[in-house]
Amino acid sequence: MLFFIDESWQTTEDGKYKVGVLATLQIKSHDFNLFSQDIYKIKGQHLGFPAANRELKGNQLLRKYVFGLEKDGVKSNELNLVRAVFSYIKTKGATLFGSIVLEETEADLACADVNELDRPFFYLFERIDLFMKENHPGLMAKNYF
Repeated sequence: MLFFIDESWQTTEDGKYKVGVLATLQIKSHDFNLFSQDIYKIKGQHLGFPAANRELKGNQLLRKYVFGLEKDGVKSNELNLVRAVFSYIKTKGATLFGSIVLEETEADLACADVNELDRPFFYLFERIDLFMKENHPGLMAKNYF
């Protein structure tokens, strides 16, 4: 079982607060190649194939601006891409995990002192461990950053 881990930060418009998410996507090892190819195709369909090689960034795809467009009845390629990716993930039986990190109470995930990153990773790994014990006892989780 493969677990891909990434982090993202968002700052409020007034710059007062910063919130991060430490997210993990679980994929069955034997699904990895097809999964990668299909996500590439989905990105190409929504963003154009020249953009299919670029990394998806939540803070770009989920900007307040695109939600404003949707509110006004204008469909955005970014939100349609996010919907398509989540739909695809669901059809593959993959699982998403997340841990919210508040800047005022936690270390920034991008900080230089790795000793301060204990809590966000501890809770995320605890969830992965519980998921494996409940759903796939005897199999091993492999984490990728």
